[in-house]
Amino acid sequence: MGNMPSQQLTLFGQAILLGISMGVLYDLLRPLRLKLPELTAVWDVGYCLAVGAVFITFVLERGAGELRGFMILGAAGGMVLFFCVFSA
Repeated sequence: MGNMPSQQLTLFGQAILLGISMGVLYDLLRPLRLKLPELTAVWDVGYCLAVGAVFITFVLERGAGELRGFMILGAAGGMVLFFCVFSA
């Protein structure tokens, strides 16, 4: 990826959308954690593995293998945005 600001802004927006989708997935797992509290650790480990795999794939494909700070900030900001605006 070059140093084109428009490409970086597009990648930042995609990272925000990725963060929102991570938040949606976490919220979808909430009923499972509440219904079966003894399996909470299993659900959380599965969530972390899935999110990690998706984020690594995102970095490799969209970021051309370069992990940049704004990608992490965008994904984290997307999750915060989801939890502040849409989550109960």
